[in-house]
Amino acid sequence: TDFNGADFSDTEKQIFGDYRTITEWETCVITCLSHPTLCFFAVWIDENYWHKPSVGCYLKPKTGWTLLTVEHISASNMTCILERSQLENATSKREKTLKGINRTQLSECISEDTDFNGADFSDTEKQIFGDYRTITEWETCVITCLSHPTLCFFAVWIDENYWHKPSVGCYLKPKTGWTLLTVEHISASNMTCILERSQLENATSKREKTLKGINRTQLSECISEDTDFNGADLHNMSETLGDYRAITEWETCVETCLSHPTLCFFIVWVDERFLYEKYHGCYLKPETGWILRTRANVSVSNMTCIRKIQERAQLKRIKSINRTKLTECIREDMDLGGADFSDADKQIFGDYRASINWEDCVVTCLSHPTLCFFVVWVDERFLNDLYHGCFLKPENGWILRTHEYMSISNITCIREILER
Repeated sequence: TDFNGADFSDTEKQIFGDYRTITEWETCVITCLSHPTLCFFAVWIDENYWHKPSVGCYLKPKTGWTLLTVEHISASNMTCILERSQLENATSKREKTLKGINRTQLSECISEDTDFNGADFSDTEKQIFGDYRTITEWETCVITCLSHPTLCFFAVWIDENYWHKPSVGCYLKPKTGWTLLTVEHISASNMTCILERSQLENATSKREKTLKGINRTQLSECISEDTDFNGADLHNMSETLGDYRAITEWETCVETCLSHPTLCFFIVWVDERFLYEKYHGCYLKPETGWILRTRANVSVSNMTCIRKIQERAQLKRIKSINRTKLTECIREDMDLGGADFSDADKQIFGDYRASINWEDCVVTCLSHPTLCFFVVWVDERFLNDLYHGCFLKPENGWILRTHEYMSISNITCIREILER
């Protein structure tokens, strides 16, 4: 299939970069996906095509071309690819959501000896879910329901002890329309509850992993005991920071502050030995505005200091894995052109252009998860030594292009490997 004509103008080609030099279908598709408002199809002419100079990548707009049947040419639909990849990512994300959380831990979301009778999905709707009646495990039944959040709200599971064996297994149910019955050996699982519970578990697990291997004793250089920063509480930022006064652990208090690097610079922790119980727990503080006081059983933790220790630990972890083991996260001979951070942003990161190796560059990006999503590393073989080293990039706004002696590191991918 060919989409003949409607090629982009020379001006538009400057936006994409020289896509005619692209040598792989995957890179052609990624280039198109990177410009979702302009590019809707990637046409690929393979090496068996009769006219060799025409081989390679062509990007096409939404309309204006003529559909032709031509051997050795394929047209890839970006809308379809995005929908498919988003579905895969959503399914993967939901599978991870349940990872490490067994049915016992989710008991509050499951009504035992309960059936939601009726309101079964139509044959047309069943085509969306796949043949869920062949599912043999409760977990898979739940994941199938979670994968269709606008349609499926409950998973009914009939276990092997039910009197009518052909009925055993998985049933998916909509939000309303069923009749609630009490039936032995049948359970109904609430998807809204499971998502909330598993997200809470994962958030806790993530906090534990962040400080894993660095206990409070090792962070003593960052903590001033018997010290209080009086006043300047961030209580008026509860919508952003959450109800931090309800936090019951120092580690969680630290993680909450670390998660908001432009707002929170210190935590004050009042331990259970403090005279007045109502003051026990977590307080988040800005960079300035408080009054330094000496106060028994109160401590101040410095986030800048803790972050530096975390970075050292993270660097050690990356070096123990090494770049070779992270190859699935790195695209060689590729660049993300443009979208460099402003001078104001650079103050947040520090002078990352001074990073002397790839590992340091990656750690800097990892330390700012809401700002930095990719690292571009220019190695010493690149012609102009002014460009050697580290470049940090945001989530979007750049132009994907091929470039010798450059590499792109996907920080989301690296973070997932580090957390395994």
